[in-house]
Amino acid sequence: MNPNFIRISLLLLTTDLCFGNIIDVRVYGTHGKNATFTTTIKPTSDPFFSVAWAVNGSFIITSTISNTIVEPKYADRTTLFRETGSMELRNLTNEDSGEYTVHIIPASGHLISGAAVLEVQHE
Repeated sequence: MNPNFIRISLLLLTTDLCFGNIIDVRVYGTHGKNATFTTTIKPTSDPFFSVAWAVNGSFIITSTISNTIVEPKYADRTTLFRETGSMELRNLTNEDSGEYTVHIIPASGHLISGAAVLEVQHE
């Protein structure tokens, strides 16, 4: 795997119980480079009610229809793509290594969740 080009497909599944199954994906990133956490969700005409990304249980970015909150240490390094729930993290540091989770609530109200483990390495 080329650590300079990172695309993470989070295999996101839904159930009828409003609970998302989590599928883990391991990815390697390079210090100072970017990582894009790409979901498999296709854009729809109805906006998601909410999208929340966290690393090791601490929120990075939370976005609802009316508001987006970004943890200050990620403010200049994160872009959320609300149409798909994907997120880009720029200028990776060793502290960015960890388990990333995403929780998306679409207009249907059924929770969709995904997870990936990012390991940041030096070139």
